[in-house]
Amino acid sequence: MVILALIDAHVPPYDMSIVQGVRFILSKQREDGFLQWSGPGPGSYYGTARALLGVLVGTLKEDYDRIRINVEKAIRALADGELPCGGWEANPGGGLSHWGSAEVLFAVWYAGKMYMEEIWRSPMNYYSKFKRWFMKTQSALGSWDGNCLDCTARVATFLSFYGYRGPEVKMALQFILNHQGGDGRIGDSPWATAWSLLAMVASKSTDGAIQESARAAVSALIDSQLDDGGWPIFYDSDTSFESVTAASVWALATYKNSLSGVVSVLGV
Repeated sequence: MVILALIDAHVPPYDMSIVQGVRFILSKQREDGFLQWSGPGPGSYYGTARALLGVLVGTLKEDYDRIRINVEKAIRALADGELPCGGWEANPGGGLSHWGSAEVLFAVWYAGKMYMEEIWRSPMNYYSKFKRWFMKTQSALGSWDGNCLDCTARVATFLSFYGYRGPEVKMALQFILNHQGGDGRIGDSPWATAWSLLAMVASKSTDGAIQESARAAVSALIDSQLDDGGWPIFYDSDTSFESVTAASVWALATYKNSLSGVVSVLGV
C-alpha cells in the first residue's frame, strides 16, 4: 500500500524508496508463491494480492520480464484459493471475506493486464461467479462483511477499479454517505475515511452529494494528520500507523489527481 500511495503521489518507480520496497516484497516470496513474511503457516490471500499490486506498479515496464516468474507464482497461489462460490478468504481458515475477495480478484486481473499472454488474464468465470456471490450477499443497507464500513468501502473501491459500477457500488456509496458526520469524518477512523474517499473517487460518480462528501472527507483527513506527517488508527489517537498513513496518502493523491484528470496508476 505504501508503494501504491507513493506512485500515485508521483514518486517515480526509479526512486530508491520504491526500488527497495519492491525488492523487499520479492525477497519475502515463499516457494508456494505467497508474497508475505517467510514464516510457517498458510499464506495470506489478501496480503499476497496487495503485495502483488505493489510489485507491479513499482516495477518499470522494461523490467517486467525480470519479475515474470514471481508474478506467475503469485497468481497461481491466488487462483488456487478461489472457493466454489467465487470468493476468497482473506487468510486461509478465516472464512469468506468480501473485501479480501475484491482485492484478490483485482490483483489477478491487473496482473493479467501487464502481460500479453492470455493465460495470465483473469478468466471471466472468476468475475461472473464472484459477481453473483456479491449480489446475493450484499445487505439491504448496501454493505458487506457484517456492515463493516471500511470493508464495504474497499469492496466498492476494487469493484470500481475493475470497471464495474453497477447498483451494488451505488448502494455501497450510499451506505458510506449515511455514515459521514458533519465534520466530514466517515466512521471513527482515518482508515475508514480514506478507503471511503477512494471508493467515491474510483466510482467516477457525477452525483453532487457524493462529490460533496468526497470534499468533506478530504478536509477531515487533512485536519487529522499528525505533526509527524502520519495518520492514527482512530481520530482520538496521537500515534501514527504506516498502513493508515499509506491509505490516507493514497486517497488524497488519487482525489487530487482526479481533479486534474490524471488517471490513477490502477487505471481510474
